[in-house]
Amino acid sequence: MPKLTASAVFVDFYGEKVLYSGEKGAIDIEVRNVGNGTARNIQAVVTPLSPMKGITLGDSATLTKLMSGNTMTLKIPVMASKEVSEGEIRMRIDIKEKWGFDLNPSLEVTIKTSR
Repeated sequence: MPKLTASAVFVDFYGEKVLYSGEKGAIDIEVRNVGNGTARNIQAVVTPLSPMKGITLGDSATLTKLMSGNTMTLKIPVMASKEVSEGEIRMRIDIKEKWGFDLNPSLEVTIKTSR
């Protein structure tokens, strides 16, 4: 049975952990299958834990197949409007797999924003 672990790193256009007004970036999620068997159709589901303050999230790519012992990266595109305020945005990211082998616990990610 597949077993998924994950870690998330926010990286903006300049490789920093701050998203500035008008920039694009991504949340990179490293997903590893530490169980036996292949996980299929892995997706990231994002739930905001604070107001998004001018931030738009794109759909993450789906990992179609992750064999036992392998690691792959899911990317969630992030875009900041020109009116983004300074502060932090918190969100929960759940990793879901087609057959129900979900990551537990969820990831919590904080994005720092600035003008």
